Amino acid sequence: MNRPASTLVLMVAVVALSSMLVGCGATLVPFTHELRSQQNLSVDDVQQLQFYVSHTVTLRREIALSSRQIEGGNLQLRSGKTLEEIVIEAETPGVATALSPAAITVSFEEGTALTFALHTGHGEPLTAPAPPSLGRFAEPPEAFPGERPLLDMPVVDESLIGNYWLETAVDTSTVKFQGKLWEAVEDSFMAHLMIDTEELEDVVESNTVLKGRRLSQRGTDTLSLPVIMF
Repeated sequence: MNRPASTLVLMVAVVALSSMLVGCGATLVPFTHELRSQQNLSVDDVQQLQFYVSHTVTLRREIALSSRQIEGGNLQLRSGKTLEEIVIEAETPGVATALSPAAITVSFEEGTALTFALHTGHGEPLTAPAPPSLGRFAEPPEAFPGERPLLDMPVVDESLIGNYWLETAVDTSTVKFQGKLWEAVEDSFMAHLMIDTEELEDVVESNTVLKGRRLSQRGTDTLSLPVIMF
C-alpha cells in the first residue's frame, strides 16, 4: 500500500527530530582518578562539575518494631520485618561536598551525602584512617553530612587509578548514610561517579585558554638590548 507523500514527509521529520533529541543528550563517562590527575583539577574545578551516579543505589535498614522514627524513604513489610529503603536512581545528579586523595563525597539531596572511593589494584576499597574497635563508624553522626565544607585540595597520588565506587565498610555491604548504617543491595555495588564530557571540557578550557597579546599591548615589556660601544 502506497503512503501519501505528506505522511512520508511527516515520518521523516519525526525520525529526524528524534535523532536530534538523542544527539543532544548528555554523554556520561566515568570520572576516574586518572582524569582528575591528568587535568590537575582543583577543588573549585571539582565543585563546578555536575556528577551523576552510574547505577541505582538502594539502601535498606531494619526498623525496630518499637521505633517509629523514619527519616525519609519508604517503609516496607517483608517477611515480617519492617524496612526503610532509600533509592537513588541511576543518573541522579549530585555535587561534590568534600574531597580527599582517594575519595569524593557527593550530595544528591540537601543534607545528605554518600562517599565514593577508589579501589586498590587488589579490588580492596581505600578507607580513611580510623580508631580501633568500632572503626570509622564509631564517631557520632553528623547533623548535616551533605553540608561539610570543601577541603583544601589534597595531594593527588598518581599511583592510584580507577573509578570512584560507592564506599562500603571493608568486607561488608554496610554504608553510612544520614548518620545511620544501611545495607547496600541490588546494583549498588556497581555504582560509581560519572560526569558529562562537555561540562568537563568547559572547566578544562577555562583553565587553559590564554587570550594572547598584541604588539600594541607590549608597553614596557620590550626587551632592552645592551648597546655595545666600539
